[in-house]
Amino acid sequence: MSIDAVQNPNLACIEADDVAWSTANWTDDSQNSFSENCNNDCVYTVGINENTLSEPLIKTFDIMGRETTFKPNTLLIYLYDDGSTEKVFTVE
Repeated sequence: MSIDAVQNPNLACIEADDVAWSTANWTDDSQNSFSENCNNDCVYTVGINENTLSEPLIKTFDIMGRETTFKPNTLLIYLYDDGSTEKVFTVE
């Protein structure tokens, strides 16, 4: 996973659950900082939540509804065991 927040002057704080890890792995612009509580630390914020789905993936579909396998740079729909779905787009 990566994050690109360079040349975004209105984004001063990025909320993260592990500030040390985020700073070590995602910092590429000194104007942005990570915090566990941006609402108290900064004016402009963005939150990035980790996907914590625990249900088994049972099928993958393309945008036309055809069953497929993983393909980078393609919008896919994942169908999980509990009936939930997720739209996924992964850049290679």
